[in-house]
Amino acid sequence: DLESGRGYIDFVLADIISINELTGELMKLISYIADKGRTSLANISRDLDIPKTTAWKMLKKLTALGFVERVDKRSYKLSQRGERIHKLVKYYYT
Repeated sequence: DLESGRGYIDFVLADIISINELTGELMKLISYIADKGRTSLANISRDLDIPKTTAWKMLKKLTALGFVERVDKRSYKLSQRGERIHKLVKYYYT
């Protein structure tokens, strides 16, 4: 738990380096997925007010980077790596 100082989170160097590949919009999407736990392309498009094609491209990039994984035909969630990145970005950049 980073806020209380009890414990720590292990980050590998690759996680920290890969943050450089994330734009503000991608970080916003990671935070959105983290808040929802599991979501669909349609929900992302609607809630973030972006076209479905844009949302799909963003999901494709985050999946390629290993931050997001597909749960079923319509749902996405953060991978373990995505959860680590979300915690790191949230802790250091907010």
